Amino acid sequence: MARAYTVTSETGGTAALTPASTVPPAGLTTEEAQLTFGAGTGLNPVILADQLSAFLAHERCGVHLYRAVRGLTTIDEWREQYGRFGEQTEEHVGILEELVSALGGDAMYVSTAARLVEAQDSKLLETMLVAGTLEARTVELACLEAVLQAERKCHGNWQLLSKLSKQLDRSEAADAISKAVSEVEEQEDEHVEWAERTWETAVTSRLLATT
Repeated sequence: MARAYTVTSETGGTAALTPASTVPPAGLTTEEAQLTFGAGTGLNPVILADQLSAFLAHERCGVHLYRAVRGLTTIDEWREQYGRFGEQTEEHVGILEELVSALGGDAMYVSTAARLVEAQDSKLLETMLVAGTLEARTVELACLEAVLQAERKCHGNWQLLSKLSKQLDRSEAADAISKAVSEVEEQEDEHVEWAERTWETAVTSRLLATT
C-alpha cells in the first residue's frame, strides 16, 4: 500500500489544539497527551514532539520534491541521483516514524511547527511547476537549487539529533535516537555534499562559458 505523505485529518493525522485550529475535534491533541514523550531523555517532551513532527514533515515533503525534480531533469546522472536519494528519503520517513513511535508518540501527529515546514516546502514544489515552463538550463539549475536548499535543512535536522544523542544519558529513548541517526547520517552527508558540489560545478561552468 502506498505511504501517505500528506498528513491530514482524513489520513488519520492529529494536530495540536490552537485558537485558530480547523482540525475536527477527533483529530485534536493536547500538550498533556505528550508529557510522557521521550521519557528518559531529559528533554522537554512537548518541544521534542513538535520538533520531530517538523523534521518528519520535511522528510515527507522531500519525497515529493525528489519525484518532481526526477521528472524534470534531462541529465541522466542527475536523474539517477534524484531517484536514489528519493528512495533513501522515503526510507528516512519510515525511520523517523519508527523513532516517534519508539519514543511513545504518534507519527501522524502534526505540530504547528510541522505545518510551517509544510508551507515553506510547498514553495519549493511550486518553483518546480514554474520551472517546467522555462528553458532547459534554467530548469536544471532550479531543480538542483531546490534540492540543495531542502538537503541543507534536512542535514541540519539530523546533525542536531546526532549531537543530542551524544549528550543524553543512556536510556531506551536515547538509544532509539542514536539508532535512527546511525541509519541516516551517512546518507544525509552524501546528499548535501553531492548537491553542493554539483551546484557549484554547474554554476561555475555557466559563468565561464564564452557563449
